[in-house]
Amino acid sequence: MKKIFHSDIHAIKTVDNPECIYRALKGSRALVTYNQLMKHYEDGKRDIGAVLITPKDDVLFLHLPLFCRHFGIDLYALPAGAERELSSIFNMKYVNIVSLYKDDESYKKLKSMGL
Repeated sequence: MKKIFHSDIHAIKTVDNPECIYRALKGSRALVTYNQLMKHYEDGKRDIGAVLITPKDDVLFLHLPLFCRHFGIDLYALPAGAERELSSIFNMKYVNIVSLYKDDESYKKLKSMGL
């Protein structure tokens, strides 16, 4: 039987009830691809406050916990099935990552929820 161990060094916060997050994300101006996030940081901008990831593509996000820890970004893991909801919110076929700006209203709502 396969066991999954989580390390404290990764500091990934899990979201058990994502419905309030989905409501907060509607109308937000977020980065919704991994490449957009990396390009944003290559350009020298450091204004991302939180990254939400789905459990779909674990291989793609292997270094993401350490990246977020290094730059002081909150990292949240959404539950299974979040891909479909995020795809409908952002009107895209596949959404596996959502990066929120610190000055975006969605990020402020996320922080006010105590997550």
